[in-house]
This record gives sequence, structure tokens and C-alpha cells, in this order.
Amino acid sequence: TMSSHQHKVASSKSVWVPRAVRQEEKRAAVEAQAAQTRVPSGAQAWNANDLDDLVDEAPGAEDAGHPAKRQRQVFDKADAPASARPTAEEEVITGAARLAEHIRAPHKCIKVAAMAYSLLEQGAVTARSSGPFFLVLDAAMDEPMRPVMEPKFRVCYRKLFEGACRQRQAFSAEHQARLEVWEWQLATALGLIEADDSYAFQRAARQVLGRLERLKPDVMPPGKSATDFTTTEEAQRWAPALMVCLRAAFLQYSKHAWAKASTDTLIKAAMAVRRQWDEGDARQVEEWNQVCKGAAVARKALAASGGSAAMGVSRFDTDARRWQAADISIAKKKTGGGDFAQ
Repeated sequence: TMSSHQHKVASSKSVWVPRAVRQEEKRAAVEAQAAQTRVPSGAQAWNANDLDDLVDEAPGAEDAGHPAKRQRQVFDKADAPASARPTAEEEVITGAARLAEHIRAPHKCIKVAAMAYSLLEQGAVTARSSGPFFLVLDAAMDEPMRPVMEPKFRVCYRKLFEGACRQRQAFSAEHQARLEVWEWQLATALGLIEADDSYAFQRAARQVLGRLERLKPDVMPPGKSATDFTTTEEAQRWAPALMVCLRAAFLQYSKHAWAKASTDTLIKAAMAVRRQWDEGDARQVEEWNQVCKGAAVARKALAASGGSAAMGVSRFDTDARRWQAADISIAKKKTGGGDFAQ
């Protein structure tokens, strides 16, 4: 005789269920399981204990007796009652300073940027916590050339600041103004350094030129006044971003002939407003200007002598005279008799 359990199993096997119904039940079970462990898209769920892991990753850090080990129970959610567990907003407030400290380190930057992006996606950055969180963004921009010089950092910088700009309403008016500058700086500087032809480079260079022309010039042109240009406060916000873009443009200038003409224009415009920067940056602009002027003279001399593009002369420069003398017309030449014969 069959036991009760065996009888139930046999009975269940005898019941026919359509295949479509089985597949639908299986899909629903998979989705239910995934919903329990789902994390924000593109980032891992925030966990305050991750900050301690970052400290442990520091070069030379010792496991035994390390302060991070003693502090690991501070945010232990498993043992704390629900009423005592800190909210995501409170974790931002308490942990932002440490995130800012760690994001400055190149070997931790990408991981910390992912943590910060996760906080943004979780909605943990609010009007109350945006002030402390802004310290993380400010610390990331302590090294503004990092994403320009090292491609591995570009994705995390883009994601972090794009996420912050989507939540800009949570920040104060002053912080929103700085976010606007950083957003433009990243997009334009990376547009310059990632350009692989003259069209893409010129498009980004025009953005820089437009900003440079808004700054108050060192020598006021006739018919203009200070009110025609940006205020001193606004110029102080934009000058560092413009310097980053100029550095990115000059990196391309030294590599590609197609970047020379646009960079010459940018450096010439920067020379007219070089007092907007400190003494060191102003001196750097003057040095770039000397390099550009010398290279332009050399290109013209080489082109006049019929030289090749080996010295940095662009294809347009070497072909200019040939195209000027060419007989270019869309009209077909007539052959045969008649008044219009050629």
C-alpha cells in the first residue's frame, strides 16, 4: 500500500498542466526571487560597512588592531533593532566625510564613485544630506585632470556627476552653480581629449571659445564695458574649468595636426583674458602661446617652400594652392559646334 505522501505525489503527477501555465509560474517565481535581491541599476546597494573595507584596502594597513576593525559594529544593521537602524540619509551624513577622503586616492576612486552613485540612485541624497554629500563631489574634483589623463576613470566620473546633476534640486543654489560648471567641464574636456578628427575637436573647442569670450578681457575693447562680460564671482567659478579644457586641447595639439588650428584660436583667446587665472596658470598660457606662434610660423614657412606635412602641416595647408588653382565646376563642358561650344 502507498503512504499518504506517496499517494499525493502520484495524484499530482497525474494532473495535466498546460506548458504555457508552467512557464508562466516559473517566470513569476524567478521574478519574485529577483525582486528580493534587486539593487539599483548600475551600482551596488549602499552599505556603510563598505567604508571600513576601503580603509582595510589602504596600502600598508594592518589587520590586527586596525581602527576600522573596532568600528565595524557601528553600522551593524543585523543586530540593531529596526527603530535604531540609521536611514540611508543619515548614513550619507555620517559617512560622506570618509567617502570624500577615500575618493582622492587613485586606487579607491572608482569603487568610492560607485558607492556615491549608488546613494544618488537610492534617493539618499536629499536637501538635508546634500551638503555633506557635496564634499564627495568636491574631493573628486581636487584632481580635475584625472579623467582627462587616465581613461579608466572616465566612466565613473561621468556616471557620478551625471547622477548628481539629475538630483540637482536637492542641492543649494551655490552647489547647483558649481555642479553646472563641473558638468560642462567634464563633457567638454573629455570631448576634446577623446576627439579623433577635426570635426569632433572643433565642436568641443567652440564650446571653450564661447566661454573664454564671456570673460572680462585684460584690455577692454572699444565700445565695451565690464557689464558686457561675466561677473567676477562667475568668472572665478569658470576659470579653473576653462584651464582644464585648455590643457586637454594642448595635449591634442602636440599629437595631431588637425588639432593645431583650433588650439591656436583657443590659446589666442586665453591670452586676452589670462589675468583671470593665478600667476602659475597665466604663465602656462603664455608658454603655450609662444609654442603655438612658433609652430604657426614654421608651418607657413614650410608650406611656402613646398614642403610636406612632416613638420605638422595639415593636409589642408599642403593642398591649399592646388585647390585654389583647380578648375572646379558642376557644369559639364560642352563639345561640338554652336555658340556655346568650348
